[in-house]
Amino acid sequence: MDMIENKNRETKLLQAKLSYLKELSLISAVIGNVYDKANYGLILWANRPPGPGFDISINLTKYISGATPTIVLDDLLPKAVYHRDDSAQNEVNNVYLSFFKSRNCKVFRLSEMHKQLGDNQFFSQFLDFSDKVSIKDFLNLLPEKKKAAMKSLTFLEVIHMIDQLFTLELAVKYLRINTVITPQFNQAVYMLHRDISKTPISAIVTPPFGKEEEVLIKLKELNALMP
Repeated sequence: MDMIENKNRETKLLQAKLSYLKELSLISAVIGNVYDKANYGLILWANRPPGPGFDISINLTKYISGATPTIVLDDLLPKAVYHRDDSAQNEVNNVYLSFFKSRNCKVFRLSEMHKQLGDNQFFSQFLDFSDKVSIKDFLNLLPEKKKAAMKSLTFLEVIHMIDQLFTLELAVKYLRINTVITPQFNQAVYMLHRDISKTPISAIVTPPFGKEEEVLIKLKELNALMP
């Protein structure tokens, strides 16, 4: 009986936290079900240097769960898109690794998962998952500006979307991540993943933040109040 009461108490506390964050406009939506023992993650491209937005996501996760998120860093497609050699991509990776490890976050690189699985298994899973995504799905995900500029779209846009979805699938399958923090512009990807995956991921969506430093200060204040 005590276990059930404790579980109910934790669930109510989680829902209260999420409601409070919505009231403060620190989150805008919750996609799927979020549980009090969820495993949180951030799915990121190894591209621009880490900034305040990542600290916001880390502190949101801390406030909600009391723990830091697991970082899944896609360093494969960015390497190809930006024509980086191994040395250049490693430099970018090291910036991310240093940033997140200093914040007590575990970091998993997609290139490491590729090596562990091997070419055959990795690309076989990629192709199997790609077969679940239709062109209609891709078009529905496009923002209005890109829909208006349809003639200038390239196949790389399709690859990017599938890459995002596949990275999510690997995060769920191998790292047991079941909930992510994501900016609003990316929420459609998570909604589509829920439609096509046997292990759908949940997401806590953040709105566009005008003054990120002020938001970060507010979140740090909230975390300081937690027991």
